[in-house]
Amino acid sequence: MKILFIFTVMFFSGLSDLFSQYTPQQIYGFGNKAYEEKDYNTAIKWLNEYIQIQTQSADAYNLRGLSYEGLNNFQSALEDFGTAIQLNPNFTDAYINLGNLQMIQKNYSEAINNFSQAILTNPTSSISYRQRGIAYMNSGRNDLAINDLTISLQRDPNLSDSYRYLGLIYLQQGDTATALQNFAKGIEVNSQNYRLYFDRATYYYNTKQNTKALEDLNNTISINPDDYEAYLIRGYILNSMNQYQLAYDDLNKVIELKPDMADKLNFLMNEIKTKLK
Repeated sequence: MKILFIFTVMFFSGLSDLFSQYTPQQIYGFGNKAYEEKDYNTAIKWLNEYIQIQTQSADAYNLRGLSYEGLNNFQSALEDFGTAIQLNPNFTDAYINLGNLQMIQKNYSEAINNFSQAILTNPTSSISYRQRGIAYMNSGRNDLAINDLTISLQRDPNLSDSYRYLGLIYLQQGDTATALQNFAKGIEVNSQNYRLYFDRATYYYNTKQNTKALEDLNNTISINPDDYEAYLIRGYILNSMNQYQLAYDDLNKVIELKPDMADKLNFLMNEIKTKLK
């Protein structure tokens, strides 16, 4: 126990010596760099030290909140975003980050409130309108969602996700032509947004337009090779087209990426195996 105590004292003393070598600006910079590299634990350590020095830094609380969110420590993230807003009531990004986290938690009414506050602090923020539009959509208020998503595109015509969510809403409403126009426009402004290809592929799959679905699924997987849902639907389509080896390979990839799908796919894969013999 005594050895452990001595080691602990030496460890924290070493950390203190390490931090003392740098200016506050450097410490914040290291935290920001670690966050950008998705090394969230390291980011939090640097930001903890910075906040001890600069106790009124809204930016530091906001960045530490994002780091906690990266670790799925949502309660600590909520607290830090809240503190950032207390320190700077006009901090648009902190309201957006708080709203985004509340959307993850399906707390759409609070998310809408925070996105609305973000818009009040910066009426030109295209992201605030887009995110509020998504929150409206998720809470079933599609007219308000369409309005906000449209405004977001007026402010920034390159927001591909705004086109994506407009497309999803129009699909819900049965306006297929307008939905497909929005998916196509989203791809035009950002050809690397794999979710647009996937959403359009899902529509084509559900309407038995398998050739078009395969093309979009191939694009989805090319951009994001870890999208298990794309492999799943492509596997179903290939199986229906009697391309059993390719179908089996895709379904096997689903299990590799998401092992808890094994039980669901076991029967179908065994059935495909018999056709490969």
